[in-house]
Amino acid sequence: MVVRQMALGRLFFGFLLGFAVGPVVLGAEPAQEAAPEQPSEETADSKDDDSKDDDSKDETPDPYALPEDADVEQLLAFIESVRTYQPKTMAERRAHYAKMMKAMQAAAEKIHEIATDQDKSLAGYDEAIDLLVYLRARDFSNSSDQEKQELIEEIKSALEEAEQPTNYLMSAAQSIAMGYEYGGEPDQAVKLYREFGGIVAKNPDPEIAQRGAKMEGAARRLSLVGHPLELHGTLLDGGTFDWGSYRGRIVLVDFWATWCGPCLREMPNVKKNYEAYHDKGFDVVAVSLDDDRARLDDFLEKNPKPWVNLHDGGWSDNDLATYYGIVGIPTVILVDQEGKVVSTRARGPELGRLLAELLGPLESEDGDNSEADADDASQSD
Repeated sequence: MVVRQMALGRLFFGFLLGFAVGPVVLGAEPAQEAAPEQPSEETADSKDDDSKDDDSKDETPDPYALPEDADVEQLLAFIESVRTYQPKTMAERRAHYAKMMKAMQAAAEKIHEIATDQDKSLAGYDEAIDLLVYLRARDFSNSSDQEKQELIEEIKSALEEAEQPTNYLMSAAQSIAMGYEYGGEPDQAVKLYREFGGIVAKNPDPEIAQRGAKMEGAARRLSLVGHPLELHGTLLDGGTFDWGSYRGRIVLVDFWATWCGPCLREMPNVKKNYEAYHDKGFDVVAVSLDDDRARLDDFLEKNPKPWVNLHDGGWSDNDLATYYGIVGIPTVILVDQEGKVVSTRARGPELGRLLAELLGPLESEDGDNSEADADDASQSD
């Protein structure tokens, strides 16, 4: 999509966006997420790690076990210890997230049960309580209509009252709006993105305000169809991108990153359609959200593309990503010859269908839009 106030908030927000969006997310900027999808780290060495599990199990206490008879301060310390715990083996790493979530939820529920007014002033108390709000938001689809409305109003009130809303609270707000967006209810998503985002964007803390601006941007993005797309940026050679030079052509604007698995898996489809329709008036403008410029350059050197790439910093630093509320990638926006948005869902077979509708069918149609060049297909492995 995001999130700097608390490392734990970054972790959960990244998971949240991935859960809600399917592709990679940012959000947690990088969910972003975070959040971003990464290649598997498992190697042959993991077998050696796993073989050590039985020997190590009995040597150390269970780091996820809730301490008995703990007071609020001790429970907050426990949450921090679980959050920062580093699994020692591959098997532990696989199971870590679920165990961490369960342990932190149990601690937060106990804190909510026993906290005194004095405890509520302790550092970390608000994060623990808002974690419970976040978990309710994550289970939003299973709630009744009345429960949904009550939670929405609770979050709005909490955002308005908080001088510095926690990442959990902001993530809960965005999770609900994203649920409507990707659940096929864009009008409700736009409403909530605007309401939640409008509150958060007024915060004096610039990083928190940016979270609000990104939610407002998501509402803007969902309202783009039929309206002109504003686009600017820096070319990889340092030159200024000229959006006006693309008038008269159909353009796919593709927000992506080299670490995004779903982005790489969609590339063969984009390239196939580019090659088929470029001479008929189709172009692509890619907007990279990579933080690591060297990694981007290396990727494109090994996997050259016939379209331009813009790069103006990573997810959290990219003005376009904030302006259009890019909370998950790939995000694609298809623009017509007049510069007006036709679709924000032009991926997979839908891209080919829309291009045939806008530019006419291909002279020799083989009917197979899923075939990919071998070199591109290898990128998604």
